[in-house]
Amino acid sequence: MDRFFLVIVLIVGLFVGYLIGYSIPPFIEAGVFTGRQEKGVKVMIDEKVKKYYEKLYEEEE
Repeated sequence: MDRFFLVIVLIVGLFVGYLIGYSIPPFIEAGVFTGRQEKGVKVMIDEKVKKYYEKLYEEEE
């Protein structure tokens, strides 16, 4: 029973470690865990994409 419990703890620990390792880098890139004043990531959109999204919600008559 003791060995079974250790195997379960090991599997859960590996899974949680994987999830934390997968989710932390985006937070660091966005400046959440750093001392930057401005948080977030700059999004660059060209005019073609901007016009597409502006027209997306227009009603057709």
